[in-house]
Amino acid sequence: MNWVDKLQELGVTPLEGDQFSPLSEDELERLENSVGVAFPDDYRTFLRQFGACDLEEYAVILTEDGSIAPGSFFGDDLAGALNDFSERLPRLVIPINDDGAGNLICISLRPDCFGAICFQSHSVGWDDSLGDEDAAKSATLIRVAPDFGSFICKLVLE
Repeated sequence: MNWVDKLQELGVTPLEGDQFSPLSEDELERLENSVGVAFPDDYRTFLRQFGACDLEEYAVILTEDGSIAPGSFFGDDLAGALNDFSERLPRLVIPINDDGAGNLICISLRPDCFGAICFQSHSVGWDDSLGDEDAAKSATLIRVAPDFGSFICKLVLE
């Protein structure tokens, strides 16, 4: 099953209002220009088809330590999310989802792990005593999937 079929199985509810509609190509390119890197193809497709949305069914990704439950996908409010969370994230890692408890699901645009989906708990701080704040922030991320499509396909109903 591909990730679009998985989303349709789980059901996707667009968030209310014009600002939460799927992104146009121009809007998407403006976002990409603001971060300086093009988004991975699967995530671009998601933004073009769905924009900001919630899953209709309560789904989680199972991990060794429990589970991660995605909340709302930021969609076209990505610029606001980037602004709100930039201080706690490493360079070229952008928030795509907030689980409702302040934890973030992010996508990496870094060359060494381009497209990887990571989780960051709101309660984990970083230690930049060694002088490399970006590396310290990177250490707070837990990789949950190699790409956006795999992330969606790993979702299971709880």
